[in-house]
Amino acid sequence: MVKRILWISRHAPLIKQKEELEKIFGKCLIIQYGEKIRDVDHVLELIRQYDPNEIVCVLPLTIISQLLERKIHPIWAEMKLLHVCESEKCPEYRFTSDWIDPSSRRHFRFVKFKRIVKLELVFQEL
Repeated sequence: MVKRILWISRHAPLIKQKEELEKIFGKCLIIQYGEKIRDVDHVLELIRQYDPNEIVCVLPLTIISQLLERKIHPIWAEMKLLHVCESEKCPEYRFTSDWIDPSSRRHFRFVKFKRIVKLELVFQEL
């Protein structure tokens, strides 16, 4: 059975991320939603519309928290910041697992996927 994965991010999944999802879940159909998310109700509408088995998301912490309150545990793509590229042609760029933010030239590498099970903010008085 093909797993339906809702990918909520402005950025399309990297080749390495697609390969990793297939390694974890088997054959996958990735449905990317790259538009701005208004609030948690917007995410719930997308879930009703696309009926995914899993959700991979890049969302504000407030929305992630509200999803967790509703027993929805999205997947997080862990990315490692390598450096800020000095030129447009980065000699260390690896297409299948790397991503360079065009506006900041920050060079990231995909590490692994993790499921978000709890969100905790710890504060300190000033």
